[in-house]
Amino acid sequence: QQTQVLSLAASMDKGVLYAAVKKLHKGDSILVKTKTAVAGIRGTSFMVKSDSQSTKLVVLDGKVLLSPRVTNMPTGENTGVLVSEGKSCVIDIHTLRTIQNAVEQKKVPLDKAIQQSISVSSADEKAMQALRALNQNVSEHIVIDEDKSLRINDLYPIVSMKPYNNDLVVTTNNGIYYCENNRVKWMQDYPIVSKPYIWDDYIILQSTKLLALDTKSTIKWEIEIEGEVIGDSIIPIRNTLVIPTTKGLIYFITKNGIILHKVDCNSPIVSRPVSFGQMICVATADGYLYAIDVVLGVSIYRKYIGMVIGNGIFANYPEMYIVSPSSIQKIHLLKDEVIWKYNDSEIVAAVEHPQGIVFATNKGTLGKITGNGTLQWQINPGKDIHSLEYTSKGIVCIAENVFYQISDSGEVLWSCTLPARNTEILSLTPKTVYIRVENSFLTLRL
Repeated sequence: QQTQVLSLAASMDKGVLYAAVKKLHKGDSILVKTKTAVAGIRGTSFMVKSDSQSTKLVVLDGKVLLSPRVTNMPTGENTGVLVSEGKSCVIDIHTLRTIQNAVEQKKVPLDKAIQQSISVSSADEKAMQALRALNQNVSEHIVIDEDKSLRINDLYPIVSMKPYNNDLVVTTNNGIYYCENNRVKWMQDYPIVSKPYIWDDYIILQSTKLLALDTKSTIKWEIEIEGEVIGDSIIPIRNTLVIPTTKGLIYFITKNGIILHKVDCNSPIVSRPVSFGQMICVATADGYLYAIDVVLGVSIYRKYIGMVIGNGIFANYPEMYIVSPSSIQKIHLLKDEVIWKYNDSEIVAAVEHPQGIVFATNKGTLGKITGNGTLQWQINPGKDIHSLEYTSKGIVCIAENVFYQISDSGEVLWSCTLPARNTEILSLTPKTVYIRVENSFLTLRL
């Protein structure tokens, strides 16, 4: 029988805390304080992982109130986000700055700023498995080996991979990992919005802000942008990054994180920007092709071309290929004339080839159009062709659950049946292809 009120507060600047707490009595309190957050325990099994930059909370059962530690803004007893069973939440220094700016500059009430800035998502299965093991028998001694290095195969679920020299930059929904020899050298718990882009020795990615990290995980700069970065659409040109977003905006950003220009295309961008002399060109969802001067940051050309497939424009100055669901055409942009047009149906993917365009259709065909508009070859690897890429060793793609490597002349060099249909090529190097297979990945040698 309890005769005294329980009050316990633990501080943890860096580390991992696993705990199972029985339901508290009225008036009892248990707090875990980190650099960026305070976790108010209400009777639960949970994990808190923290460092100087962020705090990650995972809850197995029960509920935890997670509150941000915002400078000069004391949070009330019930101020924060409630993280319940099977959920996860991350509060990092960028979240704190966002909340503080909302309160100080936009005069948003603190409670509302917290709810708008902090998201709660489903916890990853690896963390849930560790918590379940802890909860099975609290009297059993469980060894947590913090010195054991994390391997790429331990990450779940992998969203993207980017080669960097001989290393890999890997992202999941909740973090970015820098890997050497398939082992994690460092990681950061950020909610990841975009796939990373490697620019010299910088890693560019979007979390709550657009960030530039160096290869030691140090943040070099961070800036606010409108909308989300589109897939693999970041490109460099003239020592400037070109970054399109879902808001129809194109940002031109220096390596120091300075926004030189912001161009509004009035509609979501559906293609990767392509370099065209001192211009970049993009296609928009409302069917227009834009050419934008990189130096001036202004649109100098706008023409209606109709709907194009995703990443369906390719430039070879002064000419350009435009791929729609029903045709491939080559235009002379400066003369504003069509050089040739090849008609097909149900085109779903295309990739530029040194001698033309390789394209896939929803009918299960894969073909190559030469630079003069001639169909050089066409094969039928199977339906659901995706992850179409061109490499120095030929063309690669996945059709249904089979990986193919195909020569420039259309000959299937080899194929490999994958263990599941839900697959995607994550990354390519000159010798290796990394393939996501459901919630894991495998590597193949080219």
